[in-house]
Amino acid sequence: MESSSFQKIGKPRSTSKDLLKALSLNIISNFLLYVGHLIIARRLPRADYATFTVVISFVSLAALFADIGSTSHFVRKFAEAETLALEGKADERGKLLGSILGLRIGLAVLVSVAVMLLIPLLGYAPTTQHLILIVLTILFISSRLPIVRSVGEAFLRGHRKYHVVALFAAIDGLVFAGILFFYSGKILDLESAIWIYSFCHIPGFLLLIGFIYRHAKSAGFHLSFSFASIRSILHEGLPLIYSTIFITIYNYADPLLLDKLSTPQQVSAFGAGLRVLSAMIFFPLVFSSIIGPLVTQAVIKGEFTRIRSIIDRALRLLLLFSVLVALSISSAPTVMIHLLFGSDKYLDAAPIVMVFSWMFIPMCFGTFMTEVAIAEGKHWLSAVYMGALMIFAVSFNFLLIPMYGGLGSAIAKLLAVILGASILLSLSKVLDVLDRGLFIRFVVKIIIAVLLTCLLRYFLIRLNINEVIIAATVCSSFLILSFLSRALSLSEISSVVTSIVNRKGG
Repeated sequence: MESSSFQKIGKPRSTSKDLLKALSLNIISNFLLYVGHLIIARRLPRADYATFTVVISFVSLAALFADIGSTSHFVRKFAEAETLALEGKADERGKLLGSILGLRIGLAVLVSVAVMLLIPLLGYAPTTQHLILIVLTILFISSRLPIVRSVGEAFLRGHRKYHVVALFAAIDGLVFAGILFFYSGKILDLESAIWIYSFCHIPGFLLLIGFIYRHAKSAGFHLSFSFASIRSILHEGLPLIYSTIFITIYNYADPLLLDKLSTPQQVSAFGAGLRVLSAMIFFPLVFSSIIGPLVTQAVIKGEFTRIRSIIDRALRLLLLFSVLVALSISSAPTVMIHLLFGSDKYLDAAPIVMVFSWMFIPMCFGTFMTEVAIAEGKHWLSAVYMGALMIFAVSFNFLLIPMYGGLGSAIAKLLAVILGASILLSLSKVLDVLDRGLFIRFVVKIIIAVLLTCLLRYFLIRLNINEVIIAATVCSSFLILSFLSRALSLSEISSVVTSIVNRKGG
């Protein structure tokens, strides 16, 4: 009975189907979240939207103290445990799940208490303090911050059920956008937006608990807590603890620094610019979330040839897509702002939007490669990359914000992620699952195609052609150049997903 239960959880799945399901559900989820955030940005006065951005960033920054390591590390541990269980060895999944969950709940409680004690001392207005206390609930129920709920999500991802995680997130997105849409014909105030943002996660949270309970019961294991397991996880994941601190500061320090070094107008412009980019941020996460457990299993079994082919095709497709996003958004920033925000309210964010669009390319590379490195067990690569991002971003922010405000902060992030990606590429030779020579040749071809395409865009802009026409022309030109340079082929487009892997083993 126990063996059949293992097979039920660890049943071989088609990676192509998992990827398609996960991408589809993430597109739906992020579209709904995007709609909700656009409603907030449109309906709130700019001063209130600046406060909304600061509150969310403050709680996210505080959350780093409750996140003792990357969720990807937990995914790797659960993938290892599943593989070993399917081979008839000791099943450690219940102990892992219970130990990590207990630790994270305790840390989330401690952080919440610390925030409640500290915010009066940091000079925030009483109304802002009240809003921060409301948002603290997402430490426990949200999948947007990797604290409590992400432990269960890591368990499912380690069992190649990322599409289930994406489904629950899509349900939360539907609740978020649906409630805000109800308010779209009314006056939306700041506190209502905060309540909706914080508690829209409850449906997915409850569904996640129920799903894990059902599978844990069918597999015949029970939750347990082990200090020895915690010590082992902390020791092994120490580089990831540093990584989490570094990336959280990198991601959320900008609005807080802008709030102190600039004006609410600049904070809201920065938030609006980042909102345009956030529609696509989930793409590298989906790719790495699906492929990460496969990398771990390939390393355990010594199957490197096939996984290198998977990573090569997935990474090339991801980077080609990121270039198309950068070219299209940077070629039509004002059209994008009008389309998303419905007016000229955030037109001053157009330069910020252009900068963030180009940041998307190295960000995709960095996100994907650090997840692959963690899945392979090279945790220190993530720490080096995240540390570089933090140091460069914070340093450039102090230098550029006083001079350029929100645009300066966006440039700081772009420079940081370019330098960080360059360092990561130079260190990627230690990865056994990456054909580095093949990838570098691909990068050279893409850089040449981008430079030629940007030159074409420069001449089109000087002719005062419509932005939409410019975007369509430069994207088409880039694709043609990619085909001519053999950086991309039609056969790869048709088979890149279905040829990833149809797994016949665990």
